[in-house]
Amino acid sequence: MSRLPRKAYETHYYHVIVQGIGKEEIFESGRFKSEYLNDIAMFKDMCGVKVLTYAVMNNHCHLLLYAPDSAALGAFMRRVNTRYAQYYNHVKERVGYVFRDRYKSQPIFDDNYLINCMVYIHNNPVKIGIVTEAADYSYSGLQCYHSRAGLVDLAAAGEIFDADAENVEAIMEERSAQADGNCPEWLDVEEERRSPQEIAARVIAGCGVPAELLKHDKARLKKAAETMMNAGLTRTEIAEAAGVSRQWLRTLM
Repeated sequence: MSRLPRKAYETHYYHVIVQGIGKEEIFESGRFKSEYLNDIAMFKDMCGVKVLTYAVMNNHCHLLLYAPDSAALGAFMRRVNTRYAQYYNHVKERVGYVFRDRYKSQPIFDDNYLINCMVYIHNNPVKIGIVTEAADYSYSGLQCYHSRAGLVDLAAAGEIFDADAENVEAIMEERSAQADGNCPEWLDVEEERRSPQEIAARVIAGCGVPAELLKHDKARLKKAAETMMNAGLTRTEIAEAAGVSRQWLRTLM
């Protein structure tokens, strides 16, 4: 059983999203993702910002931040995005805007929303089929909770909820199963969502066995099917991707 917030808090918490202009994959590789995280690390202390978690995807990034006020948040995001845009344009030998908008932010007034937001961000790579386990994604703050190091301010997180990795995983397991555990739709980035076939291929590729052998490994197939279903695939699409019948698949789920 997970242990949820120990005390109330003021409204200094924000869910922030930045996104590439024109659906451009501005964080297309580990090189670019790492650079954006380095820029965050460079300016967070200067602006009094603390990172509770994050997930850098290919064309957008989710951040869960503490900031003294909205002005400090704005100054922080301007510095980070300006520096990254200069880097990106230099590497790509391009000019012009890099981000779709300045940034979007949702102030968090409610502890339940903050917990759901953390879970939502950690599950983003699973939702679009990049990994089957949230903790396996290299550019997510969830890894900081496991390693006890990195960009996430574990002390700041510990003021809100028990930041022990096992507890965070327990919270995620509980909240991921709840229908109301999502953040507002406007913070979801549809542009990066893959087709059912692409999602299935990514999930199956991460199962650790050849695709043609997956149907003979019930444990792995069940886990893969659950991941694909969480990503929005139908039973028919899952069955076709795995090479099994819907009836046989139903016995696993």
